[in-house]
Amino acid sequence: MAAAVAGLVVVVFVTTQAWVAGSLTGPALFAATVSGLAVGAIFALAAAGLVVTYVTSGIFNFAQGAIGMLMAFLYWELRVNQGWPAPLCLVLVLGFAAPVFGAGCAVIVMRRIRNAPVVQQVMVTVGLMLALIGIVGVLWPSAEISRSLPPFFGTTGFHLAGIVVTWHRLIAIALALVVSAALRLLLFRTRFGVAMRACVDDQELAALHGARPNVASMAAWALGSSLAALAGIMLAPEIPFSVVPLTLLIIDAFAAAILGRLRSLPLTFLGAVLLGLLNAYAITFLDLNGRWSNVRPAIPTVFLFIVLLALPQRRIPLGRIPAGAPPVRVRRVRSSALGMAVLILLSIVLALVLPDGPIDWLILAVITSLVMLSLVPLIGWAGEISLAPMTFAGIGAFAMVKVSEHDGILLGLAAAAVLAVTAGLAMASLAIRLQGLYMALASLAFARMAELLIFPQPELFGQSSSNTIGVPTEVLATWHLTSARVLLVLTTAVFAVLGTGLLALRASRYGRRLVAVRDSPAACVALGINITRVKLAVYALSSAIAGFAGAMLAVHRKQVDAGAFSMLANLPVVLLLVIAGTTTVSGALLGGFLFMSLAVMQSTWQSPVFQTLGFLGPGLVVVAVAYSGDGAAPAIAAAIGRLLPSRLRGDPRHDIVDPGELGTTRPFTPEALKVVEDRLSLPEEYRRDAPGT
Repeated sequence: MAAAVAGLVVVVFVTTQAWVAGSLTGPALFAATVSGLAVGAIFALAAAGLVVTYVTSGIFNFAQGAIGMLMAFLYWELRVNQGWPAPLCLVLVLGFAAPVFGAGCAVIVMRRIRNAPVVQQVMVTVGLMLALIGIVGVLWPSAEISRSLPPFFGTTGFHLAGIVVTWHRLIAIALALVVSAALRLLLFRTRFGVAMRACVDDQELAALHGARPNVASMAAWALGSSLAALAGIMLAPEIPFSVVPLTLLIIDAFAAAILGRLRSLPLTFLGAVLLGLLNAYAITFLDLNGRWSNVRPAIPTVFLFIVLLALPQRRIPLGRIPAGAPPVRVRRVRSSALGMAVLILLSIVLALVLPDGPIDWLILAVITSLVMLSLVPLIGWAGEISLAPMTFAGIGAFAMVKVSEHDGILLGLAAAAVLAVTAGLAMASLAIRLQGLYMALASLAFARMAELLIFPQPELFGQSSSNTIGVPTEVLATWHLTSARVLLVLTTAVFAVLGTGLLALRASRYGRRLVAVRDSPAACVALGINITRVKLAVYALSSAIAGFAGAMLAVHRKQVDAGAFSMLANLPVVLLLVIAGTTTVSGALLGGFLFMSLAVMQSTWQSPVFQTLGFLGPGLVVVAVAYSGDGAAPAIAAAIGRLLPSRLRGDPRHDIVDPGELGTTRPFTPEALKVVEDRLSLPEEYRRDAPGT
């Protein structure tokens, strides 16, 4: 609560600094209120779709804004580009395309992740969002034509208290009121609506009473998609008609839905109206120039962050590993260190034989792997969700540039880690009491606020017109870092050392606590483990590694700009790690090279398919594989292991052991017990073959 109050104080301070004296008049206030109510009504439509899908399916749809964006583009294609009548276009988009798309998502994807951990649910819907951004970029390339969508009935309207209220805005307000009332009646006053909500709590029990969970889920997603489409079509005439602004409608919907605690439609409607009014009043009465120029687009994000901080602390969940939760496998540090040594030797060989171009791409792959490595202990081991690794990398890049100018590279690297840890602890300490979905939203809001309010400040990346800063060449020359070959070996060595250190940490007592906190927070509290301290420590570790990676990125690129650390830049990095494997260091390495492969294809081919591949590729793949297992890296390692001679890989019958099978369908053999001991990372003194046991 104190953090929420502090946020409100900052908002009041900015308002007083940007207030336009004498602008508050009766007509101006009335005009801003009408405009705010209309925009807030559109936010309410999108937020209502979020609430419906969450209340009836238990899955929070991060792709709600992207669905609305896709349907708005489809409506533009039919209405403007093809010249079809507006009523026919509305029927086709709202009555056919949107509900069919939503029902298809429910059947093909969402049904399979219904009982998955929150991490995987979040990643799949985020992946769907990026996939839709990529699909729209392919079908309607932004460089080909400037698009706009006219409002309903043009700019005509009626006069009220000296201002013109357009029919488009009046329709938006009326639709929001009708939709909110209809949804309330559907969910709480009809048998089908009650059955839809009951399926979230217990599908089997609801089915025994005649409910049909699959039909309820399809109906919920079809309805949610139609509401997203309606919001996108109504919002398109009010903002620039392009992919990113329409997709980021979801931030406004997030804020409104969270105020309603993802359940209350009246509170959701209230939150949407408040957001619309705040936007309108900021445009009308505040002089948002200079350092405050990004305050208006940041209002929904700040609102979301404050609402999240004001939420009451969630109860500690009882311990059970959700179906589909990836096991955290532990490898011996000695064998992993040997593999890292081989990796360093390989980098030396490549640095000697490859030309400069491929070496630059390899450096990018290793640095991206470092960013992904920061998420392995956080997401893979502790089960915490963060969608802001590149934001902390941006903080590290800034610290590296500023400190290295006067104090050298080493102090720059140290400052990058320290400043990133400070920012990470600040975010985590504010939101650590939140869990799962709410923590993901908090990290997303933090990334968006950093993009709009922190990085553009004159003291950071905003000190030049291009928002670009760089490490001085003479500083790099002192350490021979102007050579790409030296930098490749150095970055690989840094990854190897940090990766080995993380594996040693995983095998330690703290590593076991991380996994225990993920699997059973209630049991950890009962055993006297301070889970808040454990979580803060892993957030600090993750932030430090990401900040260090950002510093290395600044050294590699010589010039870095704030756009490289935007909110959307975080999402492909997280999704590629999910594809490669969140629980292993090798997953981070594979994810970095997947990122490099996409960047190479984008740089080589100018086709719209390849230009949107950074969004389209991770989005499509993560929707297909995020809920299917550990990821690609463990699967590749298992396949390679099966090809090795038996003396190197051991008895294949004992490669995978489920502890629940021992003593029931599988005997307690010494080999099986050894595999279980390795998987649990037991200390040597507690193992079966330890001296004295």
